[in-house]
Amino acid sequence: MLEQISYLQSEILGAPPEVVVPIGILLFLILVRLVLALPDSARAVADHGLEAEARRWFGDRIDEHVNLLAEAYGEAGMRAEQDDLPPGFALTIESFIADVLRELDSKDCDVDLRAVVREFAVLHRAEIYEDVTIRTRKYLAAA
Repeated sequence: MLEQISYLQSEILGAPPEVVVPIGILLFLILVRLVLALPDSARAVADHGLEAEARRWFGDRIDEHVNLLAEAYGEAGMRAEQDDLPPGFALTIESFIADVLRELDSKDCDVDLRAVVREFAVLHRAEIYEDVTIRTRKYLAAA
């Protein structure tokens, strides 16, 4: 076997550039195609599913604590515009996020979910703020 590999190596190195360059390009294109066909896209779909689960997890926590958030919203004052947060309510949201992340650590949660929830809290902070604000306003409107 070693002799065959050695023979192929000497043949390849002895081949003229007119043959080696097109074969090298062809092999490179085949390699790129194989890399693109790897199941990495399945991992992205799985990550997207975990992100949706993290979004639902935060939504559930908001629903659990909406009465406390509404109380803090009322204490901050309803004098803010419809699109603005009341003064000081952003600090309440930050405190809420920190509390539910600590709660996540204390519960027996899946390690993957825990990591995705933390990542979601960092990357989608504005969406969490918006979700908290919308659900709090709906709660106050219904009350």
